[in-house]
Parts: sequence; structure tokens; C-alpha cells
Amino acid sequence: MKLFYRLKIQIVLMNISIDFKWEPVFIRESEHYYFPNEISDFMRRKYKAPAIYRWVVEKDGKIVSMYVGEADELCPRRIYGYLNPGPSQMTNIRINDLFHQLISQGNKIWLEHLVLSSFIFDGKTITPSDLGKKTVRMFLENLILIHYESSGITILNQAVKSK
Repeated sequence: MKLFYRLKIQIVLMNISIDFKWEPVFIRESEHYYFPNEISDFMRRKYKAPAIYRWVVEKDGKIVSMYVGEADELCPRRIYGYLNPGPSQMTNIRINDLFHQLISQGNKIWLEHLVLSSFIFDGKTITPSDLGKKTVRMFLENLILIHYESSGITILNQAVKSK
């Protein structure tokens, strides 16, 4: 006698609504940070925290591309890595080279960080303090990349570019 097992899978579609905004990273109180400026003491104090960030590439007043990332410490560690990549830091080397090339072509590159409102995902409240968890940062980073993929703006993240 044969036994048959039936696996029942129920798929529940979830609607996720996340309120966020991008705020510029400042080098001083009201002065925007542009690549490849050095890190200021102001930045070291204000942005020494976990973050979702994006490098925005602008030419002739129009955003043409961006790079979205996540970090357990935006400043100084993550920014410093882009400014001074080590020999084994392949992403940092690639982005540093690319940014210098883009600047030589007349582009401006500035940095922004995500300001997040609390939201609910599958019954769990995610708050801005949850950015301290790498899994939450990666989740949000990937959702943002999905969002921008179809926007017409070139995404500089290699994982997205290769697909």
C-alpha cells in the first residue's frame, strides 16, 4: 500500500508600508558632505551609528545613479573605507575608483542616510533602533534596491547590476 502525503502551502500576501526619508550627511552643521572630502569631527560625532545610506551621483542637476548600502557604523568606519580602501576590500576599491572616474566626468557625489519611521512586518514592530541589527539593515537595503531598480536611475551596487 502506497502512502501519499499532501503538503498544503498557504501563501499570504503582505502589504508593507514603510515611511522613510533621505537626509543629507553634513560635514559641518549645514554643509553637505561630498565625496572625496575628509571626515570631519562633526561627522564622527553625529553619524557614529548603524545606518542605511546612499551615495547619490548627480550631473547637471539630475540624479543619474546611486549606490545603496548598510553599515553598523556609518562614520567614521564605513565612509573611511570608501575614501581609503584596503587591498582586500574589493567593493571599496571598486566604488572609490568609480567615484573618482565619475567626478572626473563632471558629476557630483554626495552622501545621504535613511531616516526611518517605525513599521510593522508580519506582526512585529520594526523601529529605528532596530537598525542596530544587521538582518534588519540588509532587509531594508534590499527593499530599497528593489524600489530603485525600476526607477530609471542606474544602481551602482554590483549585485543588482549583474542581474
